[in-house]
Amino acid sequence: RHHLDVESLIGTLVNTLVIRTDLSGGPEFAELLQRVRNVLLDAYAHQDLPFEKLVNEVVAKRDLSYTPLVQVLFNMVNTPFAHEYMADLPISLVQF
Repeated sequence: RHHLDVESLIGTLVNTLVIRTDLSGGPEFAELLQRVRNVLLDAYAHQDLPFEKLVNEVVAKRDLSYTPLVQVLFNMVNTPFAHEYMADLPISLVQF
């Protein structure tokens, strides 16, 4: 919990960070991970800006038929890596 005023709340709090990934130049996977890492570090530095405020500042007219700013959401749960398979797909940990 990043703010003292929500420390005593019970439940899941979501910190939505909007990131833009640069895919130009056809980067290899490791380079893409490095790019995403750099953007995420910058986004975390500005995480105190509420998502709703960002949307209100950037989106001129809201359209409820789609999500503003973001077409893909990724949910990161920071827990230990415990499984080698998900359904029938093998998965492995990638350090970056």
